[in-house]
Amino acid sequence: VFCCCSFCRVSMVVVEVVVAGESFLIDHQDCFQAGEEGVRLWEASLVLCERILTCTGSELSGRVVLELGAGVGLCGLASARFAPSSLRLTDGSEAALALLRRNLALNGIPATTARSGVTQSSSAQSPEPSNNASATRSADHSHRQPGPEWQSAERASTKLRGSAVVGDVTTEILTWSDQPAVVRKAEVILGADLVYQGADIVGLAATVAGHLAVDGTAYIVSPCRRRGRDRPEGSVEALIAGLTERGLAVEEQKLGAAEATMREVPSVWRRLGAFMCVTSASPPKQFGDSSAQFSLLCARWPSA
Repeated sequence: VFCCCSFCRVSMVVVEVVVAGESFLIDHQDCFQAGEEGVRLWEASLVLCERILTCTGSELSGRVVLELGAGVGLCGLASARFAPSSLRLTDGSEAALALLRRNLALNGIPATTARSGVTQSSSAQSPEPSNNASATRSADHSHRQPGPEWQSAERASTKLRGSAVVGDVTTEILTWSDQPAVVRKAEVILGADLVYQGADIVGLAATVAGHLAVDGTAYIVSPCRRRGRDRPEGSVEALIAGLTERGLAVEEQKLGAAEATMREVPSVWRRLGAFMCVTSASPPKQFGDSSAQFSLLCARWPSA
Protein backbone atom coordinates (compact mmCIF):
# COMPACT_ATOMS: atom_id res chain seq x y z
CA VAL A 1 0.00 0.00 0.00
CA PHE A 2 1.41 3.37 -1.03
CA CYS A 3 0.70 6.14 1.44
CA CYS A 4 1.60 9.82 1.35
CA CYS A 5 -0.03 11.04 4.55
CA SER A 6 2.61 13.74 5.06
CA PHE A 7 1.58 15.31 1.76
CA CYS A 8 -2.17 14.72 1.73
CA ARG A 9 -4.93 16.70 3.38
CA VAL A 10 -6.73 13.67 4.80
CA SER A 11 -6.34 9.91 4.80
CA MET A 12 -9.61 8.06 4.27
CA VAL A 13 -9.92 4.38 5.09
CA VAL A 14 -12.89 2.13 4.30
CA VAL A 15 -12.85 -0.87 6.63
CA GLU A 16 -15.06 -3.81 7.41
CA VAL A 17 -15.59 -3.89 11.16
CA VAL A 18 -16.85 -7.09 12.77
CA VAL A 19 -18.36 -6.81 16.27
CA ALA A 20 -20.19 -9.68 17.98
CA GLY A 21 -20.35 -11.50 14.66
CA GLU A 22 -22.00 -8.55 12.87
CA SER A 23 -20.25 -6.79 9.96
CA PHE A 24 -20.32 -3.09 9.15
CA LEU A 25 -18.65 -0.99 6.46
CA ILE A 26 -17.09 2.12 7.98
CA ASP A 27 -15.40 4.97 6.14
CA HIS A 28 -13.38 6.94 8.66
CA GLN A 29 -10.44 9.29 8.79
CA ASP A 30 -7.16 8.19 10.35
CA CYS A 31 -5.62 11.68 10.38
CA PHE A 32 -7.66 14.66 11.55
CA GLN A 33 -7.28 18.17 12.89
CA ALA A 34 -8.48 19.55 16.21
CA GLY A 35 -12.26 19.82 16.20
CA GLU A 36 -12.65 16.94 13.73
CA GLU A 37 -12.48 14.10 16.29
CA GLY A 38 -15.87 12.80 15.20
CA VAL A 39 -14.52 11.57 11.85
CA ARG A 40 -12.42 8.83 13.47
CA LEU A 41 -13.52 5.42 14.72
CA TRP A 42 -12.87 5.32 18.48
CA GLU A 43 -12.57 2.27 20.73
CA ALA A 44 -15.41 3.37 23.01
CA SER A 45 -17.84 3.16 20.10
CA LEU A 46 -16.83 -0.47 19.58
CA VAL A 47 -17.57 -1.20 23.24
CA LEU A 48 -21.00 0.45 23.01
CA CYS A 49 -21.67 -1.30 19.69
CA GLU A 50 -20.89 -4.67 21.27
CA ARG A 51 -23.15 -3.81 24.20
CA ILE A 52 -26.01 -2.96 21.84
CA LEU A 53 -25.61 -6.17 19.84
CA THR A 54 -25.27 -8.50 22.84
CA CYS A 55 -27.21 -6.92 25.72
CA THR A 56 -29.35 -3.85 25.16
CA GLY A 57 -30.52 -4.24 21.57
CA SER A 58 -33.91 -5.61 22.59
CA GLU A 59 -34.56 -2.36 24.48
CA LEU A 60 -34.35 -0.42 21.21
CA SER A 61 -37.06 -2.27 19.29
CA GLY A 62 -40.05 -0.02 18.63
CA ARG A 63 -38.66 2.76 20.79
CA VAL A 64 -37.41 6.31 20.24
CA VAL A 65 -33.59 6.26 20.26
CA LEU A 66 -31.23 9.23 20.32
CA GLU A 67 -27.45 9.03 19.89
CA LEU A 68 -25.28 11.94 21.01
CA GLY A 69 -21.92 12.43 19.31
CA ALA A 70 -22.68 9.76 16.73
CA GLY A 71 -19.44 10.36 14.81
CA VAL A 72 -18.90 7.87 11.97
CA GLY A 73 -22.09 6.04 12.94
CA LEU A 74 -21.04 2.56 14.07
CA CYS A 75 -23.43 2.50 17.05
CA GLY A 76 -26.21 3.92 14.91
CA LEU A 77 -25.71 1.15 12.37
CA ALA A 78 -25.94 -1.44 15.15
CA SER A 79 -29.03 0.24 16.62
CA ALA A 80 -30.84 0.28 13.27
CA ARG A 81 -30.77 -3.52 13.20
CA PHE A 82 -33.23 -3.61 16.09
CA ALA A 83 -35.87 -1.52 14.30
CA PRO A 84 -36.42 1.39 16.68
CA SER A 85 -39.51 3.43 15.85
CA SER A 86 -37.24 6.48 15.52
CA LEU A 87 -33.44 6.68 15.43
CA ARG A 88 -31.92 10.17 15.69
CA LEU A 89 -28.18 10.25 15.07
CA THR A 90 -26.73 13.59 16.15
CA ASP A 91 -23.35 15.28 16.26
CA GLY A 92 -22.09 18.82 16.70
CA SER A 93 -19.87 18.58 13.60
CA GLU A 94 -21.21 18.87 10.07
CA ALA A 95 -18.05 17.11 8.83
CA ALA A 96 -18.81 14.12 11.05
CA LEU A 97 -22.46 14.05 9.91
CA ALA A 98 -21.41 14.09 6.25
CA LEU A 99 -19.27 11.02 6.89
CA LEU A 100 -22.03 9.43 8.97
CA ARG A 101 -24.48 9.79 6.08
CA ARG A 102 -21.99 8.10 3.76
CA ASN A 103 -21.62 5.19 6.16
CA LEU A 104 -25.38 4.79 6.41
CA ALA A 105 -25.49 4.61 2.61
CA LEU A 106 -22.60 2.13 2.44
CA ASN A 107 -24.56 -0.18 4.73
CA GLY A 108 -27.80 0.20 2.82
CA ILE A 109 -29.66 2.27 5.41
CA PRO A 110 -31.78 5.15 4.02
CA ALA A 111 -31.93 8.23 6.20
CA THR A 112 -33.27 11.76 6.27
CA THR A 113 -31.34 14.85 7.26
CA ALA A 114 -32.86 17.40 9.63
CA ARG A 115 -31.30 20.81 9.09
CA SER A 116 -32.67 24.07 10.50
CA GLY A 117 -36.10 22.57 10.96
CA VAL A 118 -36.22 21.11 7.44
CA THR A 119 -36.06 17.37 6.85
CA GLN A 120 -34.48 16.26 3.58
CA SER A 121 -34.38 12.76 2.12
CA SER A 122 -31.06 11.01 1.64
CA SER A 123 -30.83 8.00 -0.66
CA ALA A 124 -28.94 4.94 0.50
CA GLN A 125 -27.39 4.69 -2.95
CA SER A 126 -26.35 8.34 -3.25
CA PRO A 127 -24.91 9.74 -0.01
CA GLU A 128 -25.86 13.37 0.47
CA PRO A 129 -22.87 15.74 0.41
CA SER A 130 -22.54 18.48 2.97
CA ASN A 131 -24.12 21.83 2.06
CA ASN A 132 -22.16 23.65 4.74
CA ALA A 133 -19.32 25.50 3.03
CA SER A 134 -17.14 25.86 6.11
CA ALA A 135 -17.56 22.20 6.98
CA THR A 136 -16.64 21.29 3.40
CA ARG A 137 -13.44 23.30 3.64
CA SER A 138 -12.56 21.71 6.97
CA ALA A 139 -13.05 18.15 5.64
CA ASP A 140 -12.13 17.69 1.98
CA HIS A 141 -13.84 14.31 1.82
CA SER A 142 -17.30 15.73 2.52
CA HIS A 143 -17.87 16.81 -1.10
CA ARG A 144 -16.46 13.75 -2.83
CA GLN A 145 -18.54 12.36 -5.64
CA PRO A 146 -19.13 8.61 -5.83
CA GLY A 147 -16.30 6.98 -7.79
CA PRO A 148 -14.47 3.66 -8.00
CA GLU A 149 -13.89 3.59 -4.26
CA TRP A 150 -17.60 3.84 -3.51
CA GLN A 151 -18.60 1.38 -6.23
CA SER A 152 -16.30 -1.25 -4.74
CA ALA A 153 -17.54 -0.57 -1.22
CA GLU A 154 -21.16 -0.71 -2.43
CA ARG A 155 -20.53 -4.15 -3.92
CA ALA A 156 -19.06 -5.31 -0.62
CA SER A 157 -21.94 -3.82 1.36
CA THR A 158 -24.55 -5.87 -0.49
CA LYS A 159 -23.27 -8.90 1.40
CA LEU A 160 -23.59 -7.14 4.75
CA ARG A 161 -26.88 -5.28 4.64
CA GLY A 162 -29.13 -8.32 4.61
CA SER A 163 -29.29 -8.51 8.40
CA ALA A 164 -29.98 -4.80 8.82
CA VAL A 165 -33.52 -3.95 9.94
CA VAL A 166 -34.07 -0.29 9.18
CA GLY A 167 -36.45 1.94 11.10
CA ASP A 168 -36.95 5.72 10.76
CA VAL A 169 -33.39 7.11 10.72
CA THR A 170 -32.59 10.82 10.93
CA THR A 171 -29.26 12.66 11.10
CA GLU A 172 -29.02 16.14 12.52
CA ILE A 173 -26.78 18.73 14.16
CA LEU A 174 -27.14 18.87 17.93
CA THR A 175 -24.79 20.86 20.13
CA TRP A 176 -24.93 20.39 23.87
CA SER A 177 -24.85 24.13 24.50
CA ASP A 178 -28.24 24.50 22.78
CA GLN A 179 -31.26 23.50 24.84
CA PRO A 180 -34.36 23.86 22.62
CA ALA A 181 -37.65 24.80 24.26
CA VAL A 182 -39.48 21.88 22.64
CA VAL A 183 -37.74 18.50 22.80
CA ARG A 184 -38.89 15.12 21.53
CA LYS A 185 -38.10 12.81 24.42
CA ALA A 186 -36.02 9.69 23.78
CA GLU A 187 -36.67 6.39 25.49
CA VAL A 188 -33.04 5.34 24.94
CA ILE A 189 -30.05 7.70 24.71
CA LEU A 190 -26.69 6.38 23.50
CA GLY A 191 -23.25 7.98 23.61
CA ALA A 192 -19.64 6.83 23.19
CA ASP A 193 -16.44 8.73 24.00
CA LEU A 194 -18.27 11.91 24.95
CA VAL A 195 -16.07 12.58 27.99
CA TYR A 196 -12.67 14.07 27.19
CA GLN A 197 -10.54 17.07 28.03
CA GLY A 198 -12.32 20.20 26.88
CA ALA A 199 -15.73 18.54 26.52
CA ASP A 200 -18.79 20.51 27.63
CA ILE A 201 -19.72 18.15 30.47
CA VAL A 202 -22.26 20.56 31.94
CA GLY A 203 -23.96 20.86 28.56
CA LEU A 204 -23.80 17.10 28.04
CA ALA A 205 -25.50 16.42 31.38
CA ALA A 206 -28.17 19.01 30.59
CA THR A 207 -28.75 17.49 27.14
CA VAL A 208 -29.17 13.97 28.54
CA ALA A 209 -31.56 15.17 31.23
CA GLY A 210 -33.49 17.36 28.81
CA HIS A 211 -33.98 14.64 26.19
CA LEU A 212 -34.51 11.54 28.35
CA ALA A 213 -38.10 10.30 28.70
CA VAL A 214 -39.47 9.61 32.16
CA ASP A 215 -39.21 5.85 31.59
CA GLY A 216 -36.03 6.04 29.53
CA THR A 217 -32.41 4.99 30.00
CA ALA A 218 -29.17 6.62 28.88
CA TYR A 219 -26.11 4.49 28.13
CA ILE A 220 -22.81 6.37 27.93
CA VAL A 221 -19.46 4.60 27.41
CA SER A 222 -16.17 6.36 28.10
CA PRO A 223 -12.54 5.23 28.31
CA CYS A 224 -11.21 4.98 31.86
CA ARG A 225 -8.67 7.78 31.93
CA ARG A 226 -6.74 9.08 34.88
CA ARG A 227 -8.63 12.02 36.23
CA GLY A 228 -5.63 14.25 36.81
CA ARG A 229 -5.58 17.52 38.70
CA ASP A 230 -5.40 19.51 35.48
CA ARG A 231 -8.66 18.21 33.97
CA PRO A 232 -11.17 17.20 36.65
CA GLU A 233 -13.94 18.87 34.63
CA GLY A 234 -13.39 16.40 31.77
CA SER A 235 -13.87 13.25 33.82
CA VAL A 236 -16.51 10.57 34.15
CA GLU A 237 -16.90 11.66 37.77
CA ALA A 238 -17.86 15.15 36.61
CA LEU A 239 -20.53 13.72 34.29
CA ILE A 240 -21.93 11.54 37.08
CA ALA A 241 -22.12 14.61 39.31
CA GLY A 242 -23.84 16.64 36.58
CA LEU A 243 -26.44 13.94 35.91
CA THR A 244 -27.07 13.43 39.62
CA GLU A 245 -27.55 17.16 40.18
CA ARG A 246 -30.31 17.07 37.58
CA GLY A 247 -32.14 14.32 39.44
CA LEU A 248 -31.01 11.24 37.52
CA ALA A 249 -29.99 8.01 39.21
CA VAL A 250 -26.67 6.83 37.78
CA GLU A 251 -25.07 3.39 37.90
CA GLU A 252 -21.52 2.78 36.70
CA GLN A 253 -20.11 -0.48 35.35
CA LYS A 254 -16.57 -1.27 34.27
CA LEU A 255 -16.18 -2.97 30.91
CA GLY A 256 -13.25 -4.44 29.02
CA ALA A 257 -12.35 -3.77 25.41
CA ALA A 258 -14.66 -5.04 22.71
CA GLU A 259 -13.76 -8.17 20.78
CA ALA A 260 -13.75 -6.53 17.38
CA THR A 261 -11.75 -7.01 14.21
CA MET A 262 -11.30 -4.81 11.18
CA ARG A 263 -9.77 -5.06 7.74
CA GLU A 264 -9.48 -2.68 4.84
CA VAL A 265 -11.99 -3.33 2.08
CA PRO A 266 -10.01 -4.75 -0.88
CA SER A 267 -9.74 -2.89 -4.17
CA VAL A 268 -10.99 0.35 -2.71
CA TRP A 269 -9.54 3.44 -4.31
CA ARG A 270 -8.36 5.97 -1.77
CA ARG A 271 -7.95 9.62 -2.69
CA LEU A 272 -4.87 11.14 -1.07
CA GLY A 273 -4.62 14.75 -2.15
CA ALA A 274 -3.31 14.71 -5.73
CA PHE A 275 -2.38 11.02 -5.44
CA MET A 276 -4.44 7.88 -5.80
CA CYS A 277 -3.56 4.38 -4.70
CA VAL A 278 -5.11 0.95 -4.40
CA THR A 279 -5.21 -1.10 -1.22
CA SER A 280 -4.90 -4.84 -1.49
CA ALA A 281 -6.84 -7.29 0.63
CA SER A 282 -5.68 -7.36 4.24
CA PRO A 283 -6.38 -9.99 6.90
CA PRO A 284 -8.67 -9.04 9.82
CA LYS A 285 -6.85 -7.64 12.84
CA GLN A 286 -7.84 -6.81 16.39
CA PHE A 287 -8.88 -3.21 16.78
CA GLY A 288 -7.45 -1.14 19.62
CA ASP A 289 -5.90 -2.08 22.95
CA SER A 290 -7.28 -5.34 24.30
CA SER A 291 -6.26 -4.35 27.85
CA ALA A 292 -8.17 -1.04 27.83
CA GLN A 293 -10.90 -0.43 30.39
CA PHE A 294 -14.12 1.50 29.90
CA SER A 295 -16.85 3.04 32.04
CA LEU A 296 -20.52 2.43 31.22
CA LEU A 297 -22.94 4.88 32.81
CA CYS A 298 -26.61 3.91 32.99
CA ALA A 299 -28.76 6.92 33.88
CA ARG A 300 -32.50 6.78 34.65
CA TRP A 301 -35.11 8.89 36.36
CA PRO A 302 -35.83 7.53 39.86
CA SER A 303 -39.00 5.48 40.22
CA ALA A 304 -41.93 7.39 41.61
